[in-house]
Amino acid sequence: MTKNSILTEIYQSKEVAVMIQSIKPEHLQQDIKQHCFLELFEKPEEFILDLYNRGKLKNYIIKILYNTSRWSCTNLHKQLGKEIPTEEFTDSECEIYEEINIEPVLKSVYWYKSELIRLYAEHGTFQKVSDLTKIPLKSVYTTIVEARKEIKQKYYESGKH
Repeated sequence: MTKNSILTEIYQSKEVAVMIQSIKPEHLQQDIKQHCFLELFEKPEEFILDLYNRGKLKNYIIKILYNTSRWSCTNLHKQLGKEIPTEEFTDSECEIYEEINIEPVLKSVYWYKSELIRLYAEHGTFQKVSDLTKIPLKSVYTTIVEARKEIKQKYYESGKH
């Protein structure tokens, strides 16, 4: 028997079909099967024939299928460009945030802290604020963290929540 005939026979076997049906997420079952067998066809013929003659080829294939479906660091997952979520997520009510006005509290905070908070809110990262202001990243981080604590404390003390 040749490598191609052996792999084709196993590809079409019921054992592989059962293994594929157990893979989650279901929409990737055929992709994982195709990917694994493509990798097997690229292996040297001697390697495949050796495993087949020792009776270990099916176990090896099932191990590859299992690992490819479970591990996010496999070549398939890298080709897809990201880890594959196993569940679909939808927005829930707890993810809805109430917008609050902190302007009155922000006016009572030292101007330096207030401006860094505004820049952070506008640009989204400590690094961007540091780049814009030429202030060291550690100083920006420390100041914003302190300012956020101070703003929270003053907001809750003001009773406007």
